[in-house]
Amino acid sequence: MRFILGILFASLCSFAAHAQDSPFRKELALPMPKFHFKLIDTSIVSDHGEHDLLDETIAQIEAIKLARSSRTSRPHLVGRNCSISVVDEMGKKVCRIPIDDI
Repeated sequence: MRFILGILFASLCSFAAHAQDSPFRKELALPMPKFHFKLIDTSIVSDHGEHDLLDETIAQIEAIKLARSSRTSRPHLVGRNCSISVVDEMGKKVCRIPIDDI
């Protein structure tokens, strides 16, 4: 019995690990991780909210887009060491994209 339960558990873990990388994740109705985006200098300047995204790579790409957009729409932030900070729903730092370097 333990052997069968072990196989079922391993199969479920394997499915969950592969489903996270799948482009069909939405169709599988698995929850997507949440990422928090903030415009910061030495403190939070602006909170850009929480977004459901597939993974950290997508979050980094979105942070780069937001940094470029912020640089264009808020030119007064250039040269002030402002960045877009992204953390996951557990509070782990994903990336920090400097506006000046984009």
